[in-house]
Amino acid sequence: MATNSNIATTSTGSFAYPPLYNFPPFFTLQRNAQTLASQLTTWTRFVLDFCQHNRIFTLDVEGAWERTTGAGGLFRNAAIQRELNSDSIRQVFKALVDQGSATWDPPIAKSNSKSANKSLVVADRILVFWRKPEEWGEQIFNWISKTGQNGSIMTFFELTEGDLVQDQEFHYLPIPLLRLALLTLEKQGKARVFEGTEGGDSTTGVKFA
Repeated sequence: MATNSNIATTSTGSFAYPPLYNFPPFFTLQRNAQTLASQLTTWTRFVLDFCQHNRIFTLDVEGAWERTTGAGGLFRNAAIQRELNSDSIRQVFKALVDQGSATWDPPIAKSNSKSANKSLVVADRILVFWRKPEEWGEQIFNWISKTGQNGSIMTFFELTEGDLVQDQEFHYLPIPLLRLALLTLEKQGKARVFEGTEGGDSTTGVKFA
């Protein structure tokens, strides 16, 4: 099992690709608004399913594996020699962000200008929410409660890479997503985050109610 924050496992052997993945026009986003909306709906669902199956948390427009030439690719189908171009991938990313299924990584500051064209706000990297932050927060707190650790303090490292969480789905959860999950718990009065004194996320702790 990999230990980076992007991919916890990389097996795609049993993943069921949608039929449209083998249809060449699927890789060319259309200009017609209705057709484009339908395409983006299919692409966003596909991306979320693919990322959940492979425990992928971040995507990058120019990422190497995202455009893999082997089997099990996401934005490139080597069998039919088709792939989404960079601008199209950004459109898919924006659709995911707009529907609340992803956030820009790093976050993009919201403009205070009333004239700002929000449709132009795009970036090259996203944090994928195949589970929403509140769902991760609920999982974490349920585990804390079931293991009798209410009132305890745990570091971010212990919560994501510690021995006790190796069999939990939030094992290797990226720190930015962990922070969002814990924020939902803070709003419910179930947790409080303490920034580490030595710097770095690994020493940052959280006290659970």
